[in-house]
Amino acid sequence: MDLTVNPDFSQVEVDQQVTNLSRFNPYFPEKRNFFLENSDLFSNLGSGEAKPIFTRNIGLKDGENVPIILGARLSGNVTENLRIGFMDVQTGQKNDIEAENYAIASVQQKVFERSSIKTFFVNKQSVRNNQLVGNDYNRVGGVEFNYLSKSGKTQGSAMYHNSFSPEKHTSSGFYNLDFRYNTKKSYTSIHLTQLDRDYIAEVGFTPRLNNYDSERDTSFRLGYKEVTARQLIKFYPKQGYLNQYRFGGMAQTFYNTDNQLTEYELIADAFLQFKDRSWFYARYYFSMVNLPFATEIIDSDNALPAKEYNYNGFFARYRTSPNKKLSGFLFGGYGSFFNGTKLTVGTSINYRVQPWGNFSVDYQLNKVDLAKGYGNQDLHLVGAKTEISFSRKLFWTTFLQYNTQAENFNINSRIQWRYKPMSDIYFVVTNNYNSYNFSQKDLMFVLKLSYWFNV
Repeated sequence: MDLTVNPDFSQVEVDQQVTNLSRFNPYFPEKRNFFLENSDLFSNLGSGEAKPIFTRNIGLKDGENVPIILGARLSGNVTENLRIGFMDVQTGQKNDIEAENYAIASVQQKVFERSSIKTFFVNKQSVRNNQLVGNDYNRVGGVEFNYLSKSGKTQGSAMYHNSFSPEKHTSSGFYNLDFRYNTKKSYTSIHLTQLDRDYIAEVGFTPRLNNYDSERDTSFRLGYKEVTARQLIKFYPKQGYLNQYRFGGMAQTFYNTDNQLTEYELIADAFLQFKDRSWFYARYYFSMVNLPFATEIIDSDNALPAKEYNYNGFFARYRTSPNKKLSGFLFGGYGSFFNGTKLTVGTSINYRVQPWGNFSVDYQLNKVDLAKGYGNQDLHLVGAKTEISFSRKLFWTTFLQYNTQAENFNINSRIQWRYKPMSDIYFVVTNNYNSYNFSQKDLMFVLKLSYWFNV
């Protein structure tokens, strides 16, 4: 049993920023300890981009942080084969945003030798005058079967979820079938998914359902079907510099609810791993997307028109040996992009000084050049991170991020002193500036003490 009252998560490390050139919201992982502990009971539900439970949505409403008043979680084993998890979180009212209650239950039963059946239910409901509002809720329930053979070579899953809302939608299901077969010499997978238009999981993560129309400045929900197939052939040479290499391909296709093809990506790729654990990866791809609405990619004043776009390109990445003090990535790619071109280059360098220090620098450039009238931009993303352990109890972490797409330069520095087991004192400084003229947006200082009660 875990309880939290009026929690503050200011000591949590900031998110690593990304350059997003897709039409959908990027995925950022949960980092708050209260939601991370035993989180597999909740976070491992769903498949691919469709997650019925995404706890980062708790404490967030319309992009604005709201206070969490109380949280409780009970998790554990009832028997050797039966695990349960229950969580209830109450948020507070903020400005025009009403208080909300989040109740989540998850049960996992082990079957056969290595397989399981999972069921879950999520209820998000508004609270007014300390009473649940009966006609303002969002609920999702489902069942999942996950199969793993005794040898571990064959895996599969079958899932069905349904959402419930006051509008009483009749098309609100999520369906998924997966099959994977993995041996020393080959890997095969097939993935089938359908999300109905009105599958509404407000506590989940379903970005592809929401499509933004730039002309009408609003988003529309569009149901879709996905079919993805992957095939790899693997080799393990007995002599030479290579430890293994593999070749393969993938076909990912999307259809609308009328079974019309709306998007696909065809990939041919190769992976080579060397004896020192360094590796090289390369792929060539063909893509098609049929934009349902006028869409902003890099220029908010000149949205790409709704029509079919075809493009292709090449991408490669090299990873040096992780066994050395100095290691890192080098990557790059070039190809057509909607009605223009896109060049991507970048690097990640990490220097490790055992046992007290870790230093890293990341850089990425996306040079997008669309057809005349639709914009061109050079998007820079820079990150630098320093982690220093002065002792087994005193740590200092500093994170710098420069993102021209978000027009933000962020400094986050945290000192942590573990004065007792599981008990810490944090001092955190967060500073944000505009990236174009370095004028200050905001500045925050936090001093936080945590104490572990062992009852």
